[in-house]
Amino acid sequence: MSKIMVPICGLFFCVLGNWVYGRLLFDVTAGGATLLIAGSPSGMFVHRFQTVGAIGFLGLAIGLGFLVCERSLCSLSFKFKAIAGMFVVGVVSVLMFLSIVRRDVGLLYQIVRNSALNASLKIGDIPLYKVGLFPGLCVLAYVAALSLFLLKGRGDA
Repeated sequence: MSKIMVPICGLFFCVLGNWVYGRLLFDVTAGGATLLIAGSPSGMFVHRFQTVGAIGFLGLAIGLGFLVCERSLCSLSFKFKAIAGMFVVGVVSVLMFLSIVRRDVGLLYQIVRNSALNASLKIGDIPLYKVGLFPGLCVLAYVAALSLFLLKGRGDA
């Protein structure tokens, strides 16, 4: 049962990423969507695919964390603490990178708005994939640290 958890989490987060993509894009642009040009349909698809793939990567990292906790930990209280720690790392990193992307896009909009040219941003200028990729790397780092901790034999004490 625990082996199937990794692809299930990845698929769930891919579906979730596809569902929240529009909301994330609206949240990050914060009303500046009038300056946003989608470009070609293939560019819009690539941008959505990057974002959904990055959020799916976050799901795979979480599924791997569940797998490590399920297989390596005997103590129920330590499992709960490890999963709670992974949840905290995931949520905090998603919120942190969402605010970073929002800040970067806000600065880009100010530059475009204040420029003398009648310019606009392309959809590819918004690095929305960072909302899933870097938190996934943070969760993977947490899982790696947890695995190293368990290899030393201190996980079930």
